[in-house]
Amino acid sequence: HPMFVGLPLHVHDVVGGVGVPGRHVARDLAVVLAQPPHVVIPVCRHGQRLFKQLLKQVARLARRPRIAMRIYSAFRPTGRMHLGNYFGALKNMIRMQDQYECIFGVADIHALTTIEGKETARINEHTLEMVTDWLAAGLDPERCIIYRQSQVKEELALHTLLSMVTPLGWLLRVPTFKEKVRGLNRTEENVSYGLVGYPVQQTADVILFKAEGVPVGKDQAAHIELCREIARRFNHLYGETFPEPQAIYTETPFVVGTDGNKMGKSTNNGIALNATEDETSKKVMNIKKDDYLKI
Repeated sequence: HPMFVGLPLHVHDVVGGVGVPGRHVARDLAVVLAQPPHVVIPVCRHGQRLFKQLLKQVARLARRPRIAMRIYSAFRPTGRMHLGNYFGALKNMIRMQDQYECIFGVADIHALTTIEGKETARINEHTLEMVTDWLAAGLDPERCIIYRQSQVKEELALHTLLSMVTPLGWLLRVPTFKEKVRGLNRTEENVSYGLVGYPVQQTADVILFKAEGVPVGKDQAAHIELCREIARRFNHLYGETFPEPQAIYTETPFVVGTDGNKMGKSTNNGIALNATEDETSKKVMNIKKDDYLKI
C-alpha cells in the first residue's frame, strides 16, 4: 500500500521477526497511528492481527529509555563488596543499566598495584566473589556488559601508548597516589610504576570503549579529570580519537565505616554485602562510643 513506502524503518525490525512484503513502514508512522482503526486496519494488507502486533511493538519501543551515552565503571577484585561500594557506586550502576549502554569491568590488572607474590593467587577467587555480589545486588548481563580486564589485551596495549604521552608530573600530583603510598608504608621512590601509572591504565580502560560517563565518588574526581587531560593530549597529538569522559557523581559518595573513617576493604571497617544478620549485628555492636559519634 502507498502508505507503507518511504520510511527508513524496517517492518521486520519493528514487528519483531514477522515477515512482511516490502521493506519499509509508512512514510510517517505517526500519520498511520493517528488514523482511526477503521481507516488504517483495512488498508493494511496483512490484516488486523499484524497491525495489532505492530502497535504493540511500537509501544514497547517507545517505552524503552533512550540510550544517551555509554557508561564505564570497574572495581578491583580485592575482596567482598561492602556497603561503601554499594552506596558509593554499585547502586548507581544498577540504576544506569536501564538508562544507558553500560560496560562494567573486573579490574584484575589494577589489583596487582597493591598486592604481590602469593597474594595474587586469590585474584580469581576474589573475582568470582565480586561478580557474585554484583549479580546478587542487581546487575544483569542481559542489560549491561560485564567483562574481565585481563582478557582484553587491547587495554594493555593502549595503556602503553598513553604512557608515552602522559607527563610524570601529572601522575605524581594525584592526591590518591600519595594516600596509597602512605597506606603501603612506602615512599614515592620505592613504589612500583604500576601504582604511579594507575591513572594511565584507568584512562585506557575508560576511553578504549569510548565511554562518555564514569560513575564515581567525589574522592575520585581528580582521576576523572586526569583521564580527560590524557585523552585531550592524545587527541591533540594524533587527531580526534577518544571522547573526554564526564564524572557522574553518586548521591552518597562517602560512607563511614565502623571505626568512624571511610569504609574500605583494607581497613577492615566495612560491612560486607553478603554478611549474615549475625555478622552484621556483631560489627555494629562492636562500634566504640567515640566512633559511633563520628558516624
